[in-house]
Parts: sequence; C-alpha cells; structure tokens
Amino acid sequence: MRGARHERTVDDRGRVELAEPPRESDERVAEEAADLLYHLEVLLLSRDVPLAVALEALNGRRR
Repeated sequence: MRGARHERTVDDRGRVELAEPPRESDERVAEEAADLLYHLEVLLLSRDVPLAVALEALNGRRR
C-alpha cells in the first residue's frame, strides 16, 4: 500500500519485528486491489498468458 510503513524494531535476539501499519479504509483497499488487477492483466496480456492459466497455477498450489 502506498504510504503504509511498518515500524521496525529489533528484539533482544536480533530478530526484526514489524509493527502493523495504520488500517486502511475498505475503499482504499479496493483501489489498491484494482491497481493490482490492472497491472496483472497488463503483464498477462504482454506475455500472451491467459488468466485461466494463472488461475490453474494458483489452484494447483492447494494440492
């Protein structure tokens, strides 16, 4: 999400911990999802890969 920043802290074992960014509105999440879908479609079209093939790959991960 544009503008969303995780605050990073390091615990006593040297592990990085991320604090949650402020919660976005449902409208903002929908806008970001629309951007993601648009760019996905552009990528798939540029490579001549049907969306159905990408969805098959996704469904194959459930097995």
